[in-house]
Amino acid sequence: MRIGILGTGNMADALGRQWARAGHEVFV
Repeated sequence: MRIGILGTGNMADALGRQWARAGHEVFV
């Protein structure tokens, strides 16, 4: 699953890391 994260900061960073660890393709 491809996930795009809008925004910056700790919340976006933490979500991105968890999704990437779960095997999703993440771009910010």
